[in-house]
Amino acid sequence: SSDLSGYEIVISNARGDDAVVTVDEQHSGDWAVLDESQEGEKIDASTYRYSLRVPGEGSAKVSYSVRVSW
Repeated sequence: SSDLSGYEIVISNARGDDAVVTVDEQHSGDWAVLDESQEGEKIDASTYRYSLRVPGEGSAKVSYSVRVSW
């Protein structure tokens, strides 16, 4: 059996300086990222990581879909 889910992550930065924010998404089972708005990296069997550059006093967004089978 499998399940397809979509996610959107928005990070806001209230400071005046740009920042790089690391976002770790956790998934269990046999999973695969299908579509993503920016490239991420599989860290281990349950973690997928995005590094977002967030402008000062602005925001950044990443969206992706993942299929999980069990």
